[in-house]
Amino acid sequence: MKKIKLKTILFVVICLLVNYAQAQQTNANHLQEDLKYLKTTIHTKYSNLFYNITADDWDKQADELNKQLPSMSNEQALAGFVKLIALFHIGHTQVNTFNLHQHGSLSNEKAPGTISLLHRYPFELYWFSDGLYIKSADKGYAGCI
Repeated sequence: MKKIKLKTILFVVICLLVNYAQAQQTNANHLQEDLKYLKTTIHTKYSNLFYNITADDWDKQADELNKQLPSMSNEQALAGFVKLIALFHIGHTQVNTFNLHQHGSLSNEKAPGTISLLHRYPFELYWFSDGLYIKSADKGYAGCI
């Protein structure tokens, strides 16, 4: 009787691990497809972005991110995409993460929880010539100003 229970438990654990591994691979595949789409779009529609970095250098960074995506968490992958776009060094060219602060998820109702909510500090910092200061704060932190 104990052997059957142990075998059953072992079978269930193995099934769960296989399912988890497949889900992780599916997520990595989606992220890699997104990166491929990003590369294609930038090269075909926004090639004017390549004046602070060459297309070859940017592609090398994108290829490196592509290799790392399968082993990254969703948050690490998001940071990788943000860094990749930041390589253009153009102030208004960015990955907009604002909705992640408001709604808590990149996902829709069909795929809940695919990325964590990004947290914001309850204050705004500004680097003045004499140092870094809190410029504004939420009501609960007004005493910090």
